Amino acid sequence: MPFVLGALIFASPSVSYALTRTVYLSDFRPIYSEQAWGPLGRNVSVEGLPIILGGKTYAKGIGTHAQSKLLYALPAGSRRFSAVVGIDNDVLKYRETKDWAAHKPARGRFRVVLSGKTVFDSGKMLWNTTPKKVDLPLNGAPILTLIVDQQDGDNYGAHADWADAKVTVQSSALHVDAKPAYKLNGQKLSIQLNRSGQIVGLRCGNGKIEKCFGQTEFGQPGDSQLTVRQSRTSIAFLRRLPAGGTMTETFETKPDGVQWTTVIKTFGKPYTQPLETKFQWLPSKDTKYWTATGGPAKWEDPLALKPLANVDFEYGAFFSRPGGVSLPIISLIDEKKDRGISVIASPEDRIINALLYVQKDGTVRFQRVLQRFGEGRVWKSTVTLLPHEGDFKPGLRYMVDKYPDCFRPGNPRVSEITGHGAYSGFEGDIDSGKLQKMGYSFNWKASIDFPYMGMFLPPIPADVQWNRFAGGGGGGYTDADEGRFGKTTINQLNDYAKRMKLMGFHVLSYFNVTEFGGNIAFPKPTSKWLSPNDLWRNPNDYLYANFPDAMIRFPDRPYWTWGGAVVMDPGDKPYQDFLIDQARRHINELPATDGICIDRIDWINFKNPNADDGVTWIEGPQRNLTESWRSIMTRMVPLMHSSGKVIYGNCMTKRPDISRYLDGIYDEIAETPYNLNATSFLCLAKPMTAWTSNEALIRPDPDAFFQRHLYLGTFMTVPMPGNDHTLLPSDWLEKLYLDYGDLFKTLKGREWFLAPHAVRVLESRAKANVFKTPAGYVVMVMLGGKDGTATIRLNGLPKKMRARTLHPGEAPNTKAIAFDTDRPIYVPLVRGCAALVLTKI
Repeated sequence: MPFVLGALIFASPSVSYALTRTVYLSDFRPIYSEQAWGPLGRNVSVEGLPIILGGKTYAKGIGTHAQSKLLYALPAGSRRFSAVVGIDNDVLKYRETKDWAAHKPARGRFRVVLSGKTVFDSGKMLWNTTPKKVDLPLNGAPILTLIVDQQDGDNYGAHADWADAKVTVQSSALHVDAKPAYKLNGQKLSIQLNRSGQIVGLRCGNGKIEKCFGQTEFGQPGDSQLTVRQSRTSIAFLRRLPAGGTMTETFETKPDGVQWTTVIKTFGKPYTQPLETKFQWLPSKDTKYWTATGGPAKWEDPLALKPLANVDFEYGAFFSRPGGVSLPIISLIDEKKDRGISVIASPEDRIINALLYVQKDGTVRFQRVLQRFGEGRVWKSTVTLLPHEGDFKPGLRYMVDKYPDCFRPGNPRVSEITGHGAYSGFEGDIDSGKLQKMGYSFNWKASIDFPYMGMFLPPIPADVQWNRFAGGGGGGYTDADEGRFGKTTINQLNDYAKRMKLMGFHVLSYFNVTEFGGNIAFPKPTSKWLSPNDLWRNPNDYLYANFPDAMIRFPDRPYWTWGGAVVMDPGDKPYQDFLIDQARRHINELPATDGICIDRIDWINFKNPNADDGVTWIEGPQRNLTESWRSIMTRMVPLMHSSGKVIYGNCMTKRPDISRYLDGIYDEIAETPYNLNATSFLCLAKPMTAWTSNEALIRPDPDAFFQRHLYLGTFMTVPMPGNDHTLLPSDWLEKLYLDYGDLFKTLKGREWFLAPHAVRVLESRAKANVFKTPAGYVVMVMLGGKDGTATIRLNGLPKKMRARTLHPGEAPNTKAIAFDTDRPIYVPLVRGCAALVLTKI
């Protein structure tokens, strides 16, 4: 009887048979999405309500909002796409509002695009237009694009649904030859491959051969033109692609495992299609998985293993969408047998967008999308198969050691600066002693200092005043508002940083590379200033005179953001040159500051449809702002570091190829549990400070709130006078920070200790994590609730250690007790937690 593997059957080649199935788009994530308002709804409307069109409720479908564009990778064998489209009935409740009369509400135009051609156009649809059916052949297209255009220049209430959106797939059951034709023996992992170059067996160390499956999927390459080259430590399979070009898969033994490299070279006209690495380790009933996911909206322990399930994850963990992953790693773990395998994609490979999948049958998939193929381009994918103990931490340790530029700060001075932060514009007297006891270390100087976004230091002498930014929130401001927040000068900003330094604190200047201006008009308004020397005074004049092409337009209008600024593409050369000049001025004119913190890195998730980076393809050439970020930061980093300055960032698109340019992260959305989790994995060896917008988020369970941060080695935002949309001083808050201050201070200069089974809690509901510090190690035993004790076991630390415990609200314990780390350790808990500070004997 053949061994069944999903749609794959291990057997000798034999007759294939047709399989027909229905795939609903809402069952998996789009490979790319953009929309003007709200979150994408899967089986719900954009407001999170049931999908209702023409009075009929649909259990399945996509809820979006004009203007929007969704791209889906189609499974092989996709034949037809069908859906029902229209404006959701949830907008009917708006009809009695004043806004309904003031707009041309609830209208949109639905389009389906295949291979660059519009194959369905609904025309304008209003809130009361009868829903329309879509039923189209897919004709072998690899990508399905769904677009909802806004109509009449207004997208108010344009809640647009693709109800019952599904694809009919007809494919064959693939018979995989399970007979090994090639063997590659490594020290820790040996693999067997069949004659087609698919992995069909593996052996960990000196263990037995186990069935598994692995292959690279890129279109339908076939294997009739296969060339194989083998050496003692590697084997390469080169195949000719039917559409032209070559795909070479090389398997090479490494000390830790097997490196699996795929190089694809393509010719002809540009196009895109998914490139997917698939690997299956046959599961037992005890197999679980782990990946660097932030989790759902409610906090879940990100270090806990999960049962195998059919789930998908967005690579990049965009801040407003739960369920993303921040690292390209999936670990399959059998705890009972204390073994596991991690599938790790290189974070240094060029990735436009990607999705990760886990399946119940033990299959993991890493799918790269939106790459531009053709015209002689070469793409490389590097994946490591890493065997290890029954713990995911060795996979993280491998990533930190293998890719240090992605995980370790480029400027080690950041360890002096790290700690609790603030985002305050207050320049008056502060209680430095109290703040030091809390663990406060630096202020990200609040953004009100600049005359408008992007013009951080205007081109005027250091002692000449300008008006602080008069705008704010979502609204605009008028000339009458100018000066309402006072004035400042370059000298005043530098003097503030000097005073903070004398108190033992640090200052990071506000910086931003993706937003510019205030009250930006579109199209170009009449100029207010004719003199080149005065052009900087008006953001519209300066923008349109110097870098108008840097504005991101979707589809033909800018994205407006805070204070009437617009979203910008830092890959635009004139704009990038301006930003680099601003960075030089910070270095030269603000020597007392310690560096910059770059805001709003979430916009890096966007694409610029009016530019071409040569590597991105979304129904045509575009510029991926990840490429723009790479371009500007390769100039910014050496400039800042050579002057001793550090670079923090508000990294709300969470990928290591983005955060690699940052020495530390100050996450504005870390109050959201899944953002706290996802960002923490970017900061395995660099500091992270988390934002909290208001104390109401802390009040339901303040101890749990503080202990989640300690558990993940993350600093917090302190209550500070003048804090902008974050915590302000109160007796209740300050008491909490003083209670926990000594525990947080033990994390100064920490990095995660990633030995397998570094710590296990034996008796308690508490959770524990271990950090390496300049002084030794810290074991954070947290979230024990009302438990008064916990027993832990440590692994991988020096055997002989001294330990002292710290508890919230109690005087620091200065007495250190000697013990052996190979024995269970009894830890008393206060308020459900303790910090165990370890030093070598």
